[in-house]
Amino acid sequence: MATRKRAQRTSTTEKHPFRHIGAGVSAARKSWHVTVVLQSPAPRGIVSFVKKRAPAEIDDVSVAGKHTVVLGHASDSLQWVVAARAEGGARSAEGEATDKQWRAFNHDVDALLMAMHEHAPIEVVLRTIDDEFIGLRPMNVCIIRTPTKGCEYGTALSTWHAQSCARLPDRLVWLSRHVDPPTLGIACAMWRAWASSLPGPKQDKAIAALDDETRAIFAEHGGVPEAAVTAPAPAVTAPSLQAYRARWDSLGHSDDAPAVFEAAFGSDSALQSFVVELYKSGDDALAVDVIRRALASKKTRWPDTHWRPDLLDALVRLERFAEADAEVGRVLLAAESYMQGNWEALVRYLDARGRADDANAVFLVARTIVTRFSMKRRGIGTLDRERFTALVLELAAPVWETDLTEDELSSFAFFLEQLEKKGVATAAVLVPANAARERWRAVRAARLARGRAALEAGADVDAPTLKEFLSDLLRRTDATDDEVMRAARGLRA
Repeated sequence: MATRKRAQRTSTTEKHPFRHIGAGVSAARKSWHVTVVLQSPAPRGIVSFVKKRAPAEIDDVSVAGKHTVVLGHASDSLQWVVAARAEGGARSAEGEATDKQWRAFNHDVDALLMAMHEHAPIEVVLRTIDDEFIGLRPMNVCIIRTPTKGCEYGTALSTWHAQSCARLPDRLVWLSRHVDPPTLGIACAMWRAWASSLPGPKQDKAIAALDDETRAIFAEHGGVPEAAVTAPAPAVTAPSLQAYRARWDSLGHSDDAPAVFEAAFGSDSALQSFVVELYKSGDDALAVDVIRRALASKKTRWPDTHWRPDLLDALVRLERFAEADAEVGRVLLAAESYMQGNWEALVRYLDARGRADDANAVFLVARTIVTRFSMKRRGIGTLDRERFTALVLELAAPVWETDLTEDELSSFAFFLEQLEKKGVATAAVLVPANAARERWRAVRAARLARGRAALEAGADVDAPTLKEFLSDLLRRTDATDDEVMRAARGLRA
């Protein structure tokens, strides 16, 4: 009996021993998971087996059904943890994971999957793209992006992925019995992305080969793939840098230029796209000008806290350090856990200023704040905590006494909560900073009071204030039905 069981296993000496959808180099800024569906029910102790062999970045392993094991990173910060891989020090020079580190991480994951296959034969692996992008972008755009230096948080697919996609329909009905609907939907979306990349005749053949049961599954998860048309519609391309630049130059120095620019392209992210294209072309000087005007206009989609790390990066690349010194405090004050770009910009700024020890302290603190890993496990100690506290006092203290916007004060308040919660700063910074947090509370309360008065007077109130006002009303036990209905009617209008 034992001999026959070994014969049934797919040998791990084969180049592609199981279907591996998403095989290649996979990267993610935050969460990241791999779904492993075994040929037979998971053996007892499979979670322990995986944990003993998993790379350090894997902090989440569980059994999700009789045949399914899910493993990955659930601490909302994979790129920070991957960046800690040895490459010239405790972190990469860029302040975030490099391509070399992503390849090393994926190599270790591949070795883990092979060990799992030897222990309990695998039928299908679903290696997803960045969890944050699922459902937010066309799937084919996400999974065919190739990571570049500085990481684009996509997936560089291998031939194993293509071969696995070709073989997936044969096991899709079986797979539907062993994974949850969202995971099955990801498998369907990744197969559609692969099929859409095929030449017309091959695409038609792949779709025509689907049986009725398989088509029914596709119908429930994003739709049945359509056969290729003889003359495909022209691809929709983003405006060129030349088009962006020409439109920007035509607007002169009007205060409304940023808003007019976005309206001209029918997109509230057009200005951000323009800045990205300027970075790629190396025109940091114009990027600085565009960002400064966006900050001055207060009429663009992106709040100040989103523009400032881009501004700091551009000034550093231009070696305009006097201007960078004036901006870095605001970038630090907004470096709460969901603003990872701020932390990365801070690391690059400090490196450029020759402050490697400070840069490393910021990296360690950032990794602690944006992950659920303990400071002890991730290597931050008293010296780094004191160094970071001194850095906050040096760079941020001059700023929090100035006229910060409500958005900046809000980010700063959340930043302080993170410092307190994670214990990464001493009381030397927490006590005086609390005054700034109280300022934010006062500014917000005053705005909501004005909104309430305007609402009671029947005047127009901006939507963000209405939403916050309604949210506060719903939390209050003494709020009247009339107050709630007036706020709701204001939102509908």
